[in-house]
Amino acid sequence: MNLIDWNDDFSVNIKVIDEQHKKLVDLVNKLHAAMMQGQGETLVHKILDALVDYTNYHFTDEEKLLEEHDYPNHDKHQEEHNKLLQDVLDFKIRQQVNNEKLSPEMLNFLNVWLTNHILKSDRAFSAFLRDKGVR
Repeated sequence: MNLIDWNDDFSVNIKVIDEQHKKLVDLVNKLHAAMMQGQGETLVHKILDALVDYTNYHFTDEEKLLEEHDYPNHDKHQEEHNKLLQDVLDFKIRQQVNNEKLSPEMLNFLNVWLTNHILKSDRAFSAFLRDKGVR
């Protein structure tokens, strides 16, 4: 069972962003599945690392697109990205230092943050970029 089921509500109607969001949702679902199936901390850490790496890639790509088209809330959007990355990196450090398992709270945080960010912040720039001809 997936933690997040992709549906058309998540679409920002910009192909590259939608594809990247689908990949993020897929990674969160893989992380969830690995935890639920007790597949071992090594696999969980590997998926979490992939999620962090891909999230960083996506944020960089998205921010470049917003900057190229002079999106007026670019700075605020970038701050949201930076905060999430810092929160996840802080969690990873605590996990490594204390040898903690990935907690359901962290997974819930990722779920809520990702869905809220896509449905609110990312949907907010959709019309702006589409008006600029980005598809």
